[in-house]
Amino acid sequence: MKKAAAAVVLAASLALIPTATTLLSPSPATAQAQAQMSKQETDPGLWILDLLIVRPVSLIIVAGAVITYPVALLLDPLFGNDPVKLKKAWLSNNFDYTFDRPLGNFDWKAR
Repeated sequence: MKKAAAAVVLAASLALIPTATTLLSPSPATAQAQAQMSKQETDPGLWILDLLIVRPVSLIIVAGAVITYPVALLLDPLFGNDPVKLKKAWLSNNFDYTFDRPLGNFDWKAR
């Protein structure tokens, strides 16, 4: 019984991770702020924070998004019926933030 409850809690938490990331994601920076951020050297402390904490958590979020994407695709007609927008919000943004973002740059805006 405890294993089943733990499995249900794990599945629910993995299903809600992509939703939480879209709600908690930083707001997009202006063009001037992006240009200033690209000129700045990032702090080595931010590199370490990114490598040890943010990237591994982002990998878990991407895995949860990939696992829950078929369920979201099935439920999409109830919430807007736009598979391209769903794929971008559910998979592409998380993937880009994890793999395409420069090391230590947390204000990076996805394509």
